[in-house]
Amino acid sequence: MLTEEELELVTLELYERGSYSPSYGDEKETMPGIEILDELEDAKKRKEMMDEADNAAVASSSLGLSLAEKEMELIARKGMTDDEATFSVEAPLEAQTFLWSEKYRPRKPRYFNRVHTGFEWNKYNQTHYDMDNPPPK
Repeated sequence: MLTEEELELVTLELYERGSYSPSYGDEKETMPGIEILDELEDAKKRKEMMDEADNAAVASSSLGLSLAEKEMELIARKGMTDDEATFSVEAPLEAQTFLWSEKYRPRKPRYFNRVHTGFEWNKYNQTHYDMDNPPPK
């Protein structure tokens, strides 16, 4: 176990050596089981995967239900009997886009800390009364 001073020295040495970045090494020195990827090949594969995902999303949205929604509906129908029906009237929701500034715009508080009871909770009332035994109005 390293003391705090030794840990600090080791940390500073690692920082000065490579700023915690891995150093380049020979392919033969890698641990067994680690796959080395070519940067251009990996970028090409990721681009293809993203394009496929975009195409699948467009195709499923054009049908009205996504693949996950279809699977969910099939699972839900398994337990249904003949006298049960699915809800067929759903209101379509518009795609909402929020500006980052909307998140920080001042709004009314969502809740109040105290319920308005008709009397003031001044220091005297807080000391001598509670909600079970309220002060006179």
